[in-house]
Amino acid sequence: MNKALSLTASAEDMGYEELLSGLENREEYKKVIDEFKREKVLMRYHRLIESAKKFIQEMGYGSNVVCNGGVLMLAVLDYFADILRLKEFHDIKLVNEVKILAYETVSLLRRKPLQIKNGENGEYAFCNEQFVFTQIFLWFDKDEDEGKNKGSLCTFLNDDMKFFHTSVLYHLKYRVLDPQALELILLSFVAGRHYQRLRPETSLESWSLGAGKQESV
Repeated sequence: MNKALSLTASAEDMGYEELLSGLENREEYKKVIDEFKREKVLMRYHRLIESAKKFIQEMGYGSNVVCNGGVLMLAVLDYFADILRLKEFHDIKLVNEVKILAYETVSLLRRKPLQIKNGENGEYAFCNEQFVFTQIFLWFDKDEDEGKNKGSLCTFLNDDMKFFHTSVLYHLKYRVLDPQALELILLSFVAGRHYQRLRPETSLESWSLGAGKQESV
């Protein structure tokens, strides 16, 4: 059996090229690779596998959680397949970055490339949701002028933002999200951030408390 076709292989077990070679002849992916080219597919895979390794390290998961290279490659190819259908349906050549993030996130949640090797009591059960959560907020935290990632979530870990953080992570864990729903969540955050810049005296505290209030129905 071709090693590259094994979905149990980790990224360290084989090169990125070999992983893609084992999948590119599948009928559902031929058109995708012809359209986007191997280089672009491999670039996205490389970025995500490195991000996953960093996430696992920073979360202190050790060897208890690993990123399955074969599954991650499927997630990347699924992402490009969805983007291709989107572009063909709307007859567009470019896709905005909010849609890109939404489609990538949903592909990762669908495939769940982070897999548990050792763990008890479900302590790592939501490692994939936590991974995409950090990717979303690193995107929010990037420098808008330079287009570079500042590499920190600290600017969002304030009292005004805790409700939004908690709500997004809850939806990633327990709700069935499609790219359109996630895109709306992302756009609402972007709109709120711009509103705060226009009205810096405005606080989210009252809105957060109101939105979190529970009442009997």
